[in-house]
Amino acid sequence: MYSCSPVIRKVIPGNALQYESIKPQVIKSLEQAIMVNSPSLPEVRATLKSPQVPAENSRNVLHYVQYIDSLADVTEMLQDKLNDIRQTRIFTAQEVLPISLDSLEKKIATEYSKIQNYRKNFYTPWADVKKTEYALKFIKRNLDKVGKGYTVDKGLNIKLMANVFFKSGEHYTNQNNLRDLDYTIKEIRKSIDNYRKEIPQERIKLKVTVVGYADKKPFYYGQPQKEREIQNLKMSQLRAQAVADYIRKQLEPLIDNISQEVQGAGEALPPTLTEDSPYPDPRRRVCVVDLFVYSE
Repeated sequence: MYSCSPVIRKVIPGNALQYESIKPQVIKSLEQAIMVNSPSLPEVRATLKSPQVPAENSRNVLHYVQYIDSLADVTEMLQDKLNDIRQTRIFTAQEVLPISLDSLEKKIATEYSKIQNYRKNFYTPWADVKKTEYALKFIKRNLDKVGKGYTVDKGLNIKLMANVFFKSGEHYTNQNNLRDLDYTIKEIRKSIDNYRKEIPQERIKLKVTVVGYADKKPFYYGQPQKEREIQNLKMSQLRAQAVADYIRKQLEPLIDNISQEVQGAGEALPPTLTEDSPYPDPRRRVCVVDLFVYSE
């Protein structure tokens, strides 16, 4: 008798599979079809058209094959990311990662080997498949630590974003509202230091765009709308300039050239908000910062 695969039952909960209704030679044909091309979905589909295979079983087998396929895609993506880190972020990886790149690469190879076995065996315990999924998530979390918040292409090419929030009626920066920006600046410093170790002769430039926003709260009771809008526009400009000045002060010693675009958007909606909200909404009292660090 051929019992239900725990994996396939888990993929579509509630669908009871009756493998005892499938002849042994059909099961063997399915496994062979998957082994041929690791897997070849058209071949699996062709095998599943056999009259001995109930339609419900066909759907679940295909879901299983596609799920295992997605895990294989993840391992390939992680290997590509690791290779990129070796080429462009090796110093940061050594500083940030609690585990070596060699160890992570071995884990990727181990999990990929397991996935190949899952493709060949419909009777793999579901718990084993989930362990592989968790292992891949662990590897991804570690690799993300190396490149969090930015991407590095050929040369130095770092793109980051940060938000600086303000209290109502305030436009100055402080330790509390600069936390997100300070983390971003810290990452830029690390990237520049590591890059200069490898290619010290290249010039590094920074392009900064800061857009300040304000909510619709009036400055005093009964304030006319036009006057309020003008004052909030000025407030948003002061906020943007304060943030731009802070960035320049922090990074100017490390960078050959800094260009800044600073503007106030007044009571316009920040890009993080899709619809208007009550005027005290603190998410509207923000500066949105885009930073682009590059070499030439």
